[in-house]
Amino acid sequence: MAYAAVIIAASLGAGGFPVGGRLLIVIAPLMALVSLWLLYLQAFVIHAFCKYCVASAAASFILAGLALAECLSRSNSTTRQQG
Repeated sequence: MAYAAVIIAASLGAGGFPVGGRLLIVIAPLMALVSLWLLYLQAFVIHAFCKYCVASAAASFILAGLALAECLSRSNSTTRQQG
């Protein structure tokens, strides 16, 4: 469900709708936080790891990092344009 929301938000952002980028900046870190919680459960409660879950967590962390980098680059370009 979250990956579908990311695909829709990214498609909206690529289509020129600013709301898509804003949604992506909100959804991606939330996905990373949920993945962090699920990794904690795997490590300390279940004591077993699912390779697909770990791969999904890695994808979520990468996506959150890319969203953060995009957000920072937007704020830097806006600051440069104003100054």
